[in-house]
Amino acid sequence: MSSCSPQSPLVSRERYGLERIGRARVGVGYHVHVDGTLAFVTHNHGASIVDVSNPARPNELAEIETTEASFGIFAHKGLAFVLDPGRGMLIVCIDDPEHPIVVGSCNAGWAASSVVVEGTTAYVSDREQGLRVVDVSDPTRPIVINDAYGRYRGEDITISGDTAYLACSSNGVHVIDISDPTMPRRIGRIGGGATGVAVQDAILVVTQGGGGVRVYDVSTPRSPRLLRQFFDGDEALATCFAGTYIAVADNMGGVELLSLDPSGELVEVAQYETGSATHDVYCVGEYIYLADSGHGLLVLRASQEDLVESDPPA
Repeated sequence: MSSCSPQSPLVSRERYGLERIGRARVGVGYHVHVDGTLAFVTHNHGASIVDVSNPARPNELAEIETTEASFGIFAHKGLAFVLDPGRGMLIVCIDDPEHPIVVGSCNAGWAASSVVVEGTTAYVSDREQGLRVVDVSDPTRPIVINDAYGRYRGEDITISGDTAYLACSSNGVHVIDISDPTMPRRIGRIGGGATGVAVQDAILVVTQGGGGVRVYDVSTPRSPRLLRQFFDGDEALATCFAGTYIAVADNMGGVELLSLDPSGELVEVAQYETGSATHDVYCVGEYIYLADSGHGLLVLRASQEDLVESDPPA
């Protein structure tokens, strides 16, 4: 994914064409993460590892069983970090993706909702415990080293450098200094409820359920500055960057692509409705991966011929 900054937005003057090209039936899809040629999808009975080397023909290689529905997964350096309500966070060796092996686990909260790994540290958002920080330097013996935000309902988390952004459904986005992972420190907050977050360079995107989408300049993390907002009546659940565009999982509205138009407003440039609830989205190049309740994993392709990029208006 390419970078985006408030000083040099790319402007779309035409609509994208979004084409469905692939599907893997893996149950009720909740979360999707892509690492190289593998997609990882959590669903109502675990997590599936899917070969997407040919995005038009996704092929399920293996399933990691969990005690209940899993809502978060992250792949990092040959390991998958899977949130299991009954067993906590599972650490799974995926060197052979057709035969994943659980090598470690720890108590990361029964309502854990999202996980991201930076170096040897995992950051877990939890709907009951807020944020937990886990030392995974030894994957066979992960250790919880901090759970400082237990009173907030954590829905999602993303990281940029030494700053974590924790989306909380009833308490907005907490901006947290994680330069010392053992002592995370809140340095700012964005009000309102939040269901999802994504950050790229100095741009933070926040989904707010029925409240739509907001875009902030976080070049100074402790003082986020609202740039634009978008509301169309759908329920924005999750988001990611698609190059310099913004992809939004919109529940029953499917997926939307948003961009700055020549006037500087945040507008929809494409939408694909799946006919069921779209819970999560992940973008790699021209491909958009959806975790969907009715279809499992869906793969869309953005038509390049419909994309017009230009310098920002004077």
